[in-house]
Amino acid sequence: MKALLLSLLLFAQQNTAAITGRVLDASGAAVPGATIVAKNVQTGLERSIMTDGNGTYTIALLRIGQYDVSAELSGFKKAVKPGSVLQVAQQARLDLVL
Repeated sequence: MKALLLSLLLFAQQNTAAITGRVLDASGAAVPGATIVAKNVQTGLERSIMTDGNGTYTIALLRIGQYDVSAELSGFKKAVKPGSVLQVAQQARLDLVL
């Protein structure tokens, strides 16, 4: 049983990637509390997270594939970055400006 669980965990780790970055306003200041959404283009599945006090975020354990990534916060225009392709074990950097 332990061997099966370990195999599944290793398989999941090998077929995933992450997106990390910062959200900034037009003046270059960090935007805390913005909602980041990563939508897998092939499956339609979405993962979301909020930026921290420094405007940074990380969405880990994303299945490999193509993603549309957006950031939004009330009072700002929504930022969208379509077509980000994630490869196995990649830590993609994606900064967004609201």
